[in-house]
Parts: sequence; C-alpha cells; structure tokens
Amino acid sequence: MSLIYKNPTSSIQLVNVQSVARDDVYGTNFSVLQVGGYMEVYNLSDLDFTIPEGETGLIQFSGNSIPINYSKRAFPFLPDTINLNSDNISSGRRRLGMLVYVHETKKTYQYTIDDYDALWAAASGSTTESEYSTTVSTSTTGGTAFIDAWLDSSIEGVSGVTRDNARWKIFYGTDITVTAGTYNNTTGTATFTNTTGGTFNVTGFTTGSTGTDTYITGGTYTKATGDLQLTDNLGGTVDITGITDTNIANTDLTLDGTRLVSLDGNDLRFVGGSAETFEISSSDIILSAATAGSISMKGLTATTTNKQRVLVLGSNGKIFYNDNIKGDTAISALTYNSEWGVTKELTDGTSGTTQLPFITGGTFNSGTGEITLGINDGLESDIIITGLSAINTYLTGGTYDNSTGTLTLERNDTVTVDITGFTTGTTEDTYVTGVTYDEQTRGLTLGLSDGVSFEATGFSPTITGGTYSDGKISLENNDGTSTQIEGLEILTHIGTTTASTVSVSGTTIDTVDTTLYEGAFFDYVINDGTNYRAGRIQSVWDGSTITYNDFSTVDIGSTTDFVWDMELLSSDALLKANIAGGTWNIRIIKNII
Repeated sequence: MSLIYKNPTSSIQLVNVQSVARDDVYGTNFSVLQVGGYMEVYNLSDLDFTIPEGETGLIQFSGNSIPINYSKRAFPFLPDTINLNSDNISSGRRRLGMLVYVHETKKTYQYTIDDYDALWAAASGSTTESEYSTTVSTSTTGGTAFIDAWLDSSIEGVSGVTRDNARWKIFYGTDITVTAGTYNNTTGTATFTNTTGGTFNVTGFTTGSTGTDTYITGGTYTKATGDLQLTDNLGGTVDITGITDTNIANTDLTLDGTRLVSLDGNDLRFVGGSAETFEISSSDIILSAATAGSISMKGLTATTTNKQRVLVLGSNGKIFYNDNIKGDTAISALTYNSEWGVTKELTDGTSGTTQLPFITGGTFNSGTGEITLGINDGLESDIIITGLSAINTYLTGGTYDNSTGTLTLERNDTVTVDITGFTTGTTEDTYVTGVTYDEQTRGLTLGLSDGVSFEATGFSPTITGGTYSDGKISLENNDGTSTQIEGLEILTHIGTTTASTVSVSGTTIDTVDTTLYEGAFFDYVINDGTNYRAGRIQSVWDGSTITYNDFSTVDIGSTTDFVWDMELLSSDALLKANIAGGTWNIRIIKNII
C-alpha cells in the first residue's frame, strides 16, 4: 500500500495556543525535545541512535539526543517493533526532513530516507495502524527493511559515508558551491561538481584544436625585492610579487630566526685553500654523529711510531697530539666475557684477562657448626662462617600428668620442658553413654559414664498429623493430645491489586520496596470492556537502574492504547500504566523476590 500522509495528532491535545509573558526569560520547550522541526545539538554523536549492549524492550537511553520509539525483542522468536506517530513519517523525536545544527562541525544536517514510499509499501504486511500511532514489526522481510532504515544514523562525510548513502545529509540550503571541476580541451567544455554532488557543464571555451598554446619560455627573479617576472612564447610577461626568501641566511648572512638544515642524504662541506680560516664561535658547540657514525679530526701532525699518543686541548685553544706523555701505564679499555673474566687493554699496547672470584659451593660441619664456602679455581681462600649451633634442637616425645595438669616435653638434647596450667582431674573424662525419651512425660534422660544420669524435661510434643475443616486446623500430637487453630481463610488470589477506573496515563498501579527485594513478577489481565490482554512483567533493579520485559498473549481486539512502564523513585520500584485512551480494568498477581 502507498503511504498516505496525515497531519499528526495525539491523545493529549491543547485547547489553546501556549505562550509566555513578554518579560519572561524562558520558552515553551527546548527545540531538541520536539518532534522534528529545527534543532541544535553539540556533537555529531548526538545524531546517532544507540542501543546499549544487552538492552531489550523499549529503548530508553539518555545518551540518545534524538531517539526513535523502538522496542527490541528479548527472545529470538519475538519480533522487534517501531512505533510511528500518527503522521507515519516520524518516530520518537525524529521526523523526515528535520534540520539539526551541529556545533562541532558548524554545519546543518537533514534527516532523510530517500526510498521511504517503497519501504512503506513493502512493510504493509507487518503494520498495525490506530488513531494515534502505527506499529511496524520485523515479522516480514519488508518490515525488517523498514525498521533498519529508521535505525540507520549514518552521517555524510563520517566513516566513509557519502551523500548518496547517508541518512543525515549536509544541508546547504540555497548556498550551493563548486567543489571540483575538469576541463576538456578538445571540446572546450568545463565540468564542475557542486556541494550537493551534482554536476554542470560550461561550454564556449576556445578549444586547443586551433591556434597556438601559450606557455612560459623564461623568467627572472629579483632576490632583493622578492619579485618574479615570467615571459611567455607570445612575448607577454607575468609579474609575481611578494615571494618569501627561503635561504638559510639573509643577504648579509645574518639569521633572523632559527634555521634547520636537512642534508637529505647529501654531504655539507666547507672547503678552503691553504691560508683560509674557518671559525665557529658560540656559547655551546655540539658535535653529534649518527648511530654507528664517527667524528674524525684530520690535520694533526704527529709521529706514527709512538703508541702513547694523546689528544690535547692546549692553553691557546688549539687541539694537537702529544707524543711525549710520560708516566705509568694506564688502562685504556675494559671488556667482560662470559667466563667471569675481565679483559683489560693498556696504553702500552698490551692486554690481559683477569678472572673474577665467585662462590662455587659450600659445606656445613654439624660437629663444629661452621659453613665453608668455596671460591672458583682457588683464586681466593675459602670463606668460613662460624658461630652456628652444631646440632639442631627438636622434640622427641612428651607425657601428660592428669593429676597435676602438667605437660612434659622431651628434647633430643635430654632437656625437658614443663607446660602447666591444664585443668586437672583425678578420674577420666565424663561422657554420655545413652539417651532415652518419654513421650508421656516429655522428659529426656542422659546416661553418663560415671553412672550418674541427667534428666531434661519440658519438651513440647511432636505433631504427628492434622486436618482442616471450615477454617479450622486440628493438629494431632504424639502424646495423644491435639491443638486447634481457628479463624483461617483460604485466599483464592495472592497479592491481587485491582484498579477498575484507570484512565490517566502514568498512574502508579503497584510499588515494591527496593531495599527489601531485588525483583518482582506481575501476572496481569487488562481490558477496557472490548479489548483484552494477559501477560507477565518480569523486572529486576539495582541501586540506580531498573529493567523489565512484558510477555503477553495475542490481543482480543487491540490493546495498543495500554503500555506498561516501570521506574525507580527513591527506594521504591513503581509499576505504571501508560494509557493513550480509554478506561482500563487491571488485575495483577505480584510475586516479589
């Protein structure tokens, strides 16, 4: 079926135009809270519709700035649904054609579903229309495609989305500008692309099939003024001014700012003759070679036979070799090998390896109480640690004297340790040897090991059976007596709440104390005299969040004007009825856990 547009209507309607006083500083509503129209949001992410992970039922997520009225199934065999407003082109706060300004990009975006009529027609087998809304489900392929289109929040220019496949398209209004273009020299046609993705041609240019192309044949650049003059093949000139000099230094070789010279794989050399002087004068001079590179200094004259040559910075600021250094031979380098050895290189050209001492093992002499630690290869004398006890002390046995309450512990060194303070007794412990119970006297007799018996009385009789009749329970005891319990009433419903005249949307039907319970189940039957539905609401909550599902029968008639809702208020979980129209009779049986 084809879509027939209708101006929207709802069950709650104004009887007059709403306004505010001329001197009031507030408005009637925020633009972002209206259905469609023009809105303003801060970020591009505010254009998204997000379904929190694991969320089912009616998606009510505070992170959705412009939500749709979408319910996600809790079980695979149930359908997903989307509720449209009575105009059939809006859901929640979204409406086809609405404009939204995004502060983040300083652009306005328009919400579109280009093939909406075709999607609507294909979904006809899964739609249910009423006076104030239309419900579309995923019970058919067409219904699934229709809901997927509403769930799509793709944005032009974000994550590779183009204008052709975007749900939110950039709105240019009447300010359409050229974004690119090409020119065909053969036909003399220029083809331009605009901001909407459209193209247009401009013709009438002189083509290249006749005449002679104009091109640059030469030019001159005046460094002092930054002017460039180009000469073409027809004798004409083009003057270009304002060129910024990019040399390392100015014309007088002074720097007016920091310069970075990149060699880009090339060498930088300063080459002079025999009498030139190259001088660098600065507060810091840093020579830095790349990794595995080297800094070489040439031109220092010295004999090649003396191996004790050193590099000297003289008092006159000059660097030279000194081949006449006198004194002791010194270490010029140290290296370590894996055999616990250190190899030294000396300034006299010799080298040698010294083994480092380390502990290879040890022994303990229980007779002397000494630990001997051995050193590798006998490089040093053994290390001896003394002062330890030669023999460990430990328990070998013990006895207990009941008459004195003393525990005597025996050690391996023949020393004994007495532990006293135990409760004494000249006889063995007393314990129970038997138990008898007299049902008539309700007395318990305990037989003890010392021949004395212990009597315990006052026990209640044991209930052996019972009967119920006319609100009376008769309990039979094992001593032949009976107990009567009267005034009972057997209930046919447990926890039943009936509200027979509920017609105001948002009415609270029942409450549960969330400090005592963690969940509730409500079995219900609702009707307005013509339309009937039965079902069960499952709910669970924590300190700040409540979730619930509504599993129901197929309607007798249509109960779309009645929707259950739950919310947390202070320490209570509220079961509420959202009513779009009519007066509803409600019966529930509550089971709280």
